[in-house]
Amino acid sequence: MPQADVISAKLEDYLEVILHLAKEGGVARVRDIASRMDVRMPSVTGALKHLAAHGLVNYEPYQYVTLTPRGMEVARRTTRRHQVLKEFLAGMLGLPEAAADQDACGMEHALSEGTLDRLIKFLEFINTCPRAGPGLIDSFRCSCNTTVTEAKDCESCIESCLEQLRRRRPDDAPTA
Repeated sequence: MPQADVISAKLEDYLEVILHLAKEGGVARVRDIASRMDVRMPSVTGALKHLAAHGLVNYEPYQYVTLTPRGMEVARRTTRRHQVLKEFLAGMLGLPEAAADQDACGMEHALSEGTLDRLIKFLEFINTCPRAGPGLIDSFRCSCNTTVTEAKDCESCIESCLEQLRRRRPDDAPTA
């Protein structure tokens, strides 16, 4: 049997679609997979045969397609990568949802587990650190639409951040 870890990005996309279809409607059919991926049914059949040979799907002609336990693991891992990347691209960088989704789909296949773990830690840090948080994200988005021309622009932003922090923690504010 071929090695299950060596599959293309396109085949990982098939696994993701099968997972989503099964969650949405309970089953995955060849025609539904073809429709979701905007490909022809013979292309789906070829991909399913390849995935079955790798032990990732259970496929018989004219039957529902199901993921094997290993296929489920690969599909979930790929879906998780997609979600994290989409959250980063849309939520942090402020890209439009459609662009974030499309870019996440392209990036999810090349990302190592170590990089994904670090990206998740970064997202958690940005969302929870009192020096970061939503204000930092908003400031970044604003900076994408403007040009900082002088140091006083940065100083003004820092003062604003400090003021917001003081309002969140009035007991910790310095008394001068």
